[in-house]
Amino acid sequence: MESQKLKISQLFDEMMVDLPPPNPDLPPRRAVSSYLRRLDRYWRGGWSWQWPLVIAGPKDGGKTQFLYQLIASSLLSFNKPWLVFYSDFTGNFRPERIQSILGQRLRGGQHQWQLGRLDKLTMNRRISFLDVIKWNWRQPNLALWVIAGWHHVDSSLPFKTWLNLLAEFSRRKQAGVILTIQGSVEELLPLVPWSMIPFFLYLSPVRHGLHRLRVWQNGAQSKIYDRKLTLNGYFREVRQW
Repeated sequence: MESQKLKISQLFDEMMVDLPPPNPDLPPRRAVSSYLRRLDRYWRGGWSWQWPLVIAGPKDGGKTQFLYQLIASSLLSFNKPWLVFYSDFTGNFRPERIQSILGQRLRGGQHQWQLGRLDKLTMNRRISFLDVIKWNWRQPNLALWVIAGWHHVDSSLPFKTWLNLLAEFSRRKQAGVILTIQGSVEELLPLVPWSMIPFFLYLSPVRHGLHRLRVWQNGAQSKIYDRKLTLNGYFREVRQW
């Protein structure tokens, strides 16, 4: 495991040569609420930016909605104008949905200003993913990098290696990284480098208006967290499972 981490660290050094060191004035590492009380409790206070988060599921499974919740919560947690960068592989970015969640949480007008901290790039096959990593590395105020609808557009490296490099980016830059990926549990679990990305979330529809969220930690499905969610402005946990 340690030798694998060393190889990834060396590969990252080779790929990021001649780039400046990360800005020493880094955003504070704090737990970000998911707005799901039991999940936050499972995470002992919320999602920690110390490790990337993978949110997976089938098409229309609720991944993007949950992603928007985490973005809204992250925006509200900043005490300075840190940047959230949204890499959009789907072309379906809906900032008004984040604005709606912010409005519900704030119950005021501040959410208009908060959303100004969000920037995006629509991804396509002509864009080198390594160039996007380098661009994000150069941003002195980057706090969170969101990769929505990730798929393997850059075949210069294996998919699992890209995940490892994103984890190394997060560790060195001290910026959060969240990915959403479409696929089945059986297809995606073998791709997760558990030594670098300890949590894997799988969100799937049960019936109209009801979803199921499951958590894997270090390769094993959690017996503690397995909940149904309802959507009322944003996802909320059903009291009775």
